[in-house]
Amino acid sequence: MNRYIAVILILLLALVVNYLPASPPPTLVREPLKDFPTRLGDWTLVSQQKMDPGSLRVLKVDDYIMRTYRDDAGQTVSLYIGWFHTQKEGKQNHSPRECLTGAGWYTIKADPTVIRVAPETSITVNRYYMQNGPAKDLFLFWYQGRGRESASEYLTKFYLALDSITKHRTDGALIRLNSSAASGQDKALRTETAFIRCFYPLLSKYIPN
Repeated sequence: MNRYIAVILILLLALVVNYLPASPPPTLVREPLKDFPTRLGDWTLVSQQKMDPGSLRVLKVDDYIMRTYRDDAGQTVSLYIGWFHTQKEGKQNHSPRECLTGAGWYTIKADPTVIRVAPETSITVNRYYMQNGPAKDLFLFWYQGRGRESASEYLTKFYLALDSITKHRTDGALIRLNSSAASGQDKALRTETAFIRCFYPLLSKYIPN
């Protein structure tokens, strides 16, 4: 979708939402992210991180995990999933580009990438090859919720506004993962793709469709 058309549609939908009577969000059946598996195929949880109180106040996320997994070959991938029960101005998914830049990472190359997550299922994700000092990592991230996946921030906001009207729902999540790209982007992409294929079929238990 053209960026400018998307922005106009989002603004129009936001106006409509403001004039509609407020409706309580539906009850969502989901499992908490703390119960996300510690073993995913060949991958095993090796560490789990917690956000500091200041970051939590800024992100205002309702549920999250920050973990590192390692496979039987010794490759590691870091995974972040942040979920919101409701999203509104000032309380919604932030683009990882902002957070990563603030943490000292700068982008070497960025482009959308299609990943086959199942034999007949593909998703488009944001692919960012970034550097911070001597470290080079490949970051993949996308937005997911209410039965949709999207790499586009504009399309995500459009459907957020639309679903608030048609479904009375604004829940959704950001999924981000990264691994070292010291041996090259392509190898890191293969590693992260293999990891995504292990957990993607489970996401609907924690991020309702």
